[in-house]
Amino acid sequence: MTTPSTLARWARARTVLVMAAASSLLVTTAATGTAAPASSSEPAATPVGAAPVAAAAAAPTAADVDAVTWAPCGEAVPGFDCATYEVPLDHADPGSPGLQLALVRLPATDTENRIGSLFLNPGGPGGSGVGFAVGAGEQLNQLTQGRFDVVGFDPRGVNASAPVRCFASTAEAVLALPELGIDVVPDSPDEVVERTATTAAYTDLCGQRNADLLPYVSTEAVARDLDLLRAAVGDEQLTYYGISYGTMLGQTYANLFPDRVRALALDGVIDPVEYTADVTTFLRGSLVDADQTFEEFFDTCEAAGPERCALAGKDGRAVARGILETIRRDGPLPALGARIPGTVGEDDLVGLVFNLLYSPATWPALAQALDVASTGDGSALLDLALVGTEDLSPDELLDLPYSNARDALTATLCNDTGDDGAAADWPAAAQRTALASGLFGPYNSWAIGLPCATWPAEAASRYTGPWDAQTANPVLLIGTTADPITPLTSAETVAALLPGSRLLVHDGLGHTSIAAGQTSTCSLAALRGYLVEQRLPAEGTVCQPDSAPFDPAPGPAEGMSPRGMPGVDVGPLVGATIRG
Repeated sequence: MTTPSTLARWARARTVLVMAAASSLLVTTAATGTAAPASSSEPAATPVGAAPVAAAAAAPTAADVDAVTWAPCGEAVPGFDCATYEVPLDHADPGSPGLQLALVRLPATDTENRIGSLFLNPGGPGGSGVGFAVGAGEQLNQLTQGRFDVVGFDPRGVNASAPVRCFASTAEAVLALPELGIDVVPDSPDEVVERTATTAAYTDLCGQRNADLLPYVSTEAVARDLDLLRAAVGDEQLTYYGISYGTMLGQTYANLFPDRVRALALDGVIDPVEYTADVTTFLRGSLVDADQTFEEFFDTCEAAGPERCALAGKDGRAVARGILETIRRDGPLPALGARIPGTVGEDDLVGLVFNLLYSPATWPALAQALDVASTGDGSALLDLALVGTEDLSPDELLDLPYSNARDALTATLCNDTGDDGAAADWPAAAQRTALASGLFGPYNSWAIGLPCATWPAEAASRYTGPWDAQTANPVLLIGTTADPITPLTSAETVAALLPGSRLLVHDGLGHTSIAAGQTSTCSLAALRGYLVEQRLPAEGTVCQPDSAPFDPAPGPAEGMSPRGMPGVDVGPLVGATIRG
């Protein structure tokens, strides 16, 4: 029987428990195709330190590669087709072993006016494109008037596509390294030593168990996989919707294969120069609007009034500061009334708040939980951390299928970024992220950045620019005015880099334009016009959300889950320990 202390550790170590998407059930019915290796006319994979190649000479066509062979997914996912598809492990070596990618497709409903395939990436890195397509496929089919096959694929290293697996099971992950989710930000030199040692043990284990795979898990490799998939479904050019990290994949594709771009919609844009520099530069640049988003939480709460926000009229900022001061003075808050009794420490609180800033639809629940916590009871906060597991018993939680989301995130991020420095220097690196956000910067630096200091692999190839290719058709960029992890300034930077691109400003709160509770008829109409008709919104277009945070819950017509489009992993890109 699982003990309460073990369950408390589990709740705080939930980075390893991001729920596996339905795709793990889908590939059992999949048929298999094979992609031809990258031809000599394509740009070669860029060795680390070599001059990158910006464009491709000749696009592979359906005649050059095997077609994807689709088969019905079955009763688990009615209406969808499934497949696996083989790509080279190493695109620079035609003789390298094959690697199987998992795919899913919702066929176009307007077959007479079908345009092609709409490929998806939900972010992460580490998010399941198969899960995204299954969750959001119907909505995207309606949005695009049934004119695309909506196609999701798990990128290499993720979920069902040759996954990076640092642990054999959920229980092993939680019990072997519980500290990874407890004292995220060390408070003393001794804790720094402990934290770095624990993280090094994790990365060493990842290296031991994935030695042959890790060098080939990179965004450049995924972009080359995506180009083969484009040809394998019969499309001459790529149509793509990527959010968050998916914008990094989209930019890499656009610069490697600019002549193969039909329509790339990039929502929640990453600055590619910062991303490929080093993980600390990336985090510092990504978090510049995190504190502003938290300020918006308090401001919109106050504007909503006490009937809609439990902190209204109570000086919410002072309440939050008081909770943190109590924890720092007296230790973690007891949470004896939580479904799984435990405690809530400072890092738990910071991680949870950061997580929930992504989706304003969750802000009423966060305000209520903070109000309860101000009385010294962390139960509501701990229950928020466990949303989505209400029907599971304590033992069933540890028996959940292992999600490799954290492993895949770490592998991709650490392989993509540059020299990240030594673990012994991490206190200084964390302080640099504090310049962007004093509350959320150090947390993300220690939780997500630190593993890169001891990561045991180096990418066989990674694309580091240039980022200014002239694409065959213009790219649509969508930036949100108060986004905690992909600031509007990053979208503005990319708009200046990519010739002919157009920036749509979503004047909203939360992560990306599809953040739950902040969707916009205007933004969605612009996305539809771009994907279907290749029509860019007017220059300078600014779209307003259809509702404000703390407004009554939207009706079924909006069709959005509490965390955005169903199937979208909008848990932190560089995220919280606790993910809902």
